[in-house]
Amino acid sequence: MASKILNLQLSVLSAISGIIDKALDLEQSLQDILRILSETLSMKRATITLVDRTTGKLTIRVSQGLSPEEKSRGVYDLDEGITGLIFQTAAPYVVPDIRKEPLFLDKTGSRKIVRDRISLSACRLFCTASPSAS
Repeated sequence: MASKILNLQLSVLSAISGIIDKALDLEQSLQDILRILSETLSMKRATITLVDRTTGKLTIRVSQGLSPEEKSRGVYDLDEGITGLIFQTAAPYVVPDIRKEPLFLDKTGSRKIVRDRISLSACRLFCTASPSAS
């Protein structure tokens, strides 16, 4: 079982590395990464949320499993809900059952119908931008 998990992890990392290596369009590359994670890990929904430099709010820039309308509703203050907490603390956050988590706001409206327990895992990714050449 451990070797099967290791092989899956290596396969996912290899596929993601291939995308990053050829990245010309950030949003398309991130979308491709979410697609790979969804296909290999059976994720139903995923988002990458970034700070909008114009509004200063956290907004969903790329998503998997959300409609365009749901994605557009994914706007958070920097200290709001699980998204804001992760942004502020940079600590990973695991929710075994979103129905029992008061910080899960469902601003996208994508979780209106919940028949089974839905869990959530989230973490902050750090990226550094290299200075532009002058």
